[in-house]
Amino acid sequence: MLLRSTTLLLATLLLTSPAHAQRIALLVPKMESNGLPNTQQEFLLLGTVLTEADEPLSGATLMIAGTRQVVATDADGAFVLPVNLTAGPVQLVCAYAGREEQIVTISTKNQNNLRILLASKPAPVLPATGVVREL
Repeated sequence: MLLRSTTLLLATLLLTSPAHAQRIALLVPKMESNGLPNTQQEFLLLGTVLTEADEPLSGATLMIAGTRQVVATDADGAFVLPVNLTAGPVQLVCAYAGREEQIVTISTKNQNNLRILLASKPAPVLPATGVVREL
């Protein structure tokens, strides 16, 4: 049975080291109906969004700039996003409320270790004027 271009089997690769396990992003080529990879440089980008403390960030949004392709991370901070590099490099925008936005350029199908760290935004500073008003 041949795979259709919309049917893919996804896997998460965990590399175990003495210190910890690490999630690795994979670019999985989409297959044509004949079972061969398509030649238009379309891939599924897999990755993880983390906090600065290296904890998974659930609910972060990722979007290819200039398109309507948007996904959210799961409970493990993982995401899967179709990427088309036919027209050249694309900008991947990652955002989460209360965190600094990150923009990552995806320029080649060989970028296969995508870990995005979102740092906390600094708290806003509100100036105090010392003016007291009576009501």
